[in-house]
Amino acid sequence: MDEKLLNALEVGKTLDTINRHKKLLYEQYVEDATFYYNGGRFIATGELMSLLHQLEINSIVIDEDSIPIRLTDVLEFSSVVKKHYRYATDKYIDQYDSVSKTIRGNSV
Repeated sequence: MDEKLLNALEVGKTLDTINRHKKLLYEQYVEDATFYYNGGRFIATGELMSLLHQLEINSIVIDEDSIPIRLTDVLEFSSVVKKHYRYATDKYIDQYDSVSKTIRGNSV
């Protein structure tokens, strides 16, 4: 094989490795952001946190399994969402930065 083809194959392998790592990190992020509250399963996302600003006492939210969940204490729910969101995103960026540095250090 000529050198250009070998280089292209190596770059392709590197990109595949990066994409697999990114996918695994995101899956771990979703797992870390998932929590259970009042019988429902939720993922702490920016969208859920935005929704919290619109909720009132005894609001109903739809969980990840399309089940309606009544929230009797919106402030408590908000606190739980923020805690999980912060933990998951902090861990995600730390791991992402670590993997990115490793890949950049080993890239062609």
